Amino acid sequence: MKIIVDFAFVAATALIAYVCFGLLTGNGVTVVIREGTLIQAFLTGLCMRFTDPYVDRDFQRFLEY
Repeated sequence: MKIIVDFAFVAATALIAYVCFGLLTGNGVTVVIREGTLIQAFLTGLCMRFTDPYVDRDFQRFLEY
């Protein structure tokens, strides 16, 4: 779900940049969307898929007490 939400935010930002500036990345001087934004949008969700089981397991210990 996080990947879908992040992708939707990046797509919305690209659409707003295109409507306002005529370019998907910004106004040509100030870049709104760069490679870091795209990497963050996709890799964060993928990394969470691997780390969530460990985090959930560790927090269950605290919730049992």
